[in-house]
Amino acid sequence: MNFHTTFAAVESGKNEVVRPLLWASLLAVGMFVGAQLDDELPEQLISRESKDSGLDRLEDAIGFVKNRYGEPLSEKQVADAGIKSIIEHLDPHSYYLEGNQYDLFNDRINGDYAGVGIEYRVVDDTVIVSWVVKNTPAFSSGIAPGDLIWSIDSLQVSGNSLPLEQIYNAWKSDREEILMGVQKVGERKLVEKRLAKKQIPLPSVPYAYLIEDSIGYIQITRFSSGTYREFMEKVEVLAAEGLQQLIVDVRDNPGGSLDQTVKIIDQFVEAKDQLLVYLEGTHMPRVEYHSTSNVFFRIAELIILINENSISASEILAGSLQDLERATLVGRRTYGKALVQETYKLDNSSAINLSVGRYYLPSGRHIQRSYADRTNYDNEPGLRKTSGELYVDRDWDRDSLTYVTTSTGRQLPVGSGVFPDVFVAADSIETSAIWPGLLNSFKDYSFRQLVSGEVDEGLLIDAFLQDESSPAVPFEQVKGIREQLHQEIRRLSIKYQEGELPAAQFEHADDPVIQAALQILQKKET
Repeated sequence: MNFHTTFAAVESGKNEVVRPLLWASLLAVGMFVGAQLDDELPEQLISRESKDSGLDRLEDAIGFVKNRYGEPLSEKQVADAGIKSIIEHLDPHSYYLEGNQYDLFNDRINGDYAGVGIEYRVVDDTVIVSWVVKNTPAFSSGIAPGDLIWSIDSLQVSGNSLPLEQIYNAWKSDREEILMGVQKVGERKLVEKRLAKKQIPLPSVPYAYLIEDSIGYIQITRFSSGTYREFMEKVEVLAAEGLQQLIVDVRDNPGGSLDQTVKIIDQFVEAKDQLLVYLEGTHMPRVEYHSTSNVFFRIAELIILINENSISASEILAGSLQDLERATLVGRRTYGKALVQETYKLDNSSAINLSVGRYYLPSGRHIQRSYADRTNYDNEPGLRKTSGELYVDRDWDRDSLTYVTTSTGRQLPVGSGVFPDVFVAADSIETSAIWPGLLNSFKDYSFRQLVSGEVDEGLLIDAFLQDESSPAVPFEQVKGIREQLHQEIRRLSIKYQEGELPAAQFEHADDPVIQAALQILQKKET
């Protein structure tokens, strides 16, 4: 998910932004499938610019394909292909959403989804419950981790070699209730459970607790429509427990709502009318966001945790507070995305997420990496591993960058993401090419034993690494992999037996970035 704003209605001036896109769609289907930017599509949007315009050529080409192509072809196929092709040639962060992608996008933005509250894994062709959200229909019905789901409505989802997408679609049906065939842990018989769907929250602020007496930790996984409310509720609880210093973790945060991001930044800036961020684009006049000085909880020291997967809105949070010298950033350089997206709905199952401008931090800098060479742009995050950037802090790498100078004389780099104030190296195992696939395989392999709570860690890891179906591990990485798998077993065991927060706290105790942040705050206390 990218940093974006979603419009219910759009001013006529902004319609020009998507004119070529909507015109292509219009020509493809011969009728309006275009974005519902307002209640009606303005007349000016469908008028021909000139007899020999590029759009005339596009119309001729689409008409020729529709009328002369030698195979059956629906208007939807032509429209989808045309829209995708146009969007793909704009920038790296404009994209076309359809089907499941569109549904998932809406779920993440809205912060909830229609369902029964079950998380699951598909292991050996079997759908197994991995977690049940509290206070949901599934939780109330007694469904628990380890239960097997054999059928959803009339579809047999286990033992049937179904694609993952088909299983997902069964959960996401338009029906207001689901009839499931469930086999409880330790039982042989199959029972039917009919559950009414309800809106299930997708928390964007899942963890908040005091690490030490007055030091709080809050994780933000994305910025959805309810993130500010979630964040402030967590701060209020911690403040009642003695919160004075705060660590905010936006590592691996893919971004989201600007509105929610700015509201959170505003809570850390006590001055009134301080510029926090501004937006500007060819068809977007400059829009500025300023502080209100309505700070509800005073936080003495603030640290923001960032990494190479902190993107867009999470970069705004970190970069703005760095510009204002309000927070210390700890971790590694962020992704480097400063393009602003607006979402234009085409119909009930598709939309365009279009880059309409760029955001700038209070110092005037932007942090968008150059995408003049798309191949280099796409490959750059991966090259941070091979160049050693993730493992060694090398100031000389920044010699080629352009800088802006703040009012206090501090120099901050432009166009390359947000750099941390304190660098913490990545774990070479966790960032290795083999680890993601290995970890996922291990979760599948160990799932049933971990859910049951009957685990011999050493035997389980040995069996997994020796299993023919497990990914091969280079000899030099075996020791490190074993150590990581031991940690993962303990974390998962805690999650399944005690809950997600205790599992997160266990993981954080050995997290080098969090530990570096704690050391900084402890030094400031003394």
